Amino acid sequence: MAKNILSQVIPAINNYDPLITSWLGDKPAVLSTEVAAHFQKRHQHILRDIDRLRSILPKSFTATNFGCSDYQDSTGRKIRQFILTRDAFSLLVMGMTGPAAIRWKLRYIEAFNAMERELLERHDGDLFLAGARAAAQRLAGEERARLADCALALLDEGLTQREVGKLLRVSRWTVRRLKRRFGFLAAPKAETHMVQGVLA
Repeated sequence: MAKNILSQVIPAINNYDPLITSWLGDKPAVLSTEVAAHFQKRHQHILRDIDRLRSILPKSFTATNFGCSDYQDSTGRKIRQFILTRDAFSLLVMGMTGPAAIRWKLRYIEAFNAMERELLERHDGDLFLAGARAAAQRLAGEERARLADCALALLDEGLTQREVGKLLRVSRWTVRRLKRRFGFLAAPKAETHMVQGVLA
């Protein structure tokens, strides 16, 4: 069965037809009726899945991502429908099965992988260090991270751990721990080579 679905999905990935969107406030959105048609599901089943999702999601999320409205069907009956933002739509589709849902999920994965590749290509050492420094500050606390910055700067200047400890009024063991925990934040030292006992 899975093999059959994949054989239908793979050729159709390049022919992916996006849904027509509408708006929910200032967010792009899609109607539940369009979702049903696109994914070849009965609208009442889509409504059932949306109701199930809304029952387990926080009200703050459902209020901003699920809009409710009505439409008239071909017999003139008023039937409820939902206007789904991208986030609500994503949650709904992630629970679906079938060829159209698998195509959408594959597109979603492809987009995420493309974003990851772009971020890796843009990777900049300064951005990495800024992120690492921010993470270290969150984990250790700002005061401890500032102390580590000072200690690492003084150690880079050539002071010993004991001298740095005296200047910062902490023990040399504290300086050692700071260096071990935060040493990856220190600026990389220029490589030096020994040539017959003399620095080159």
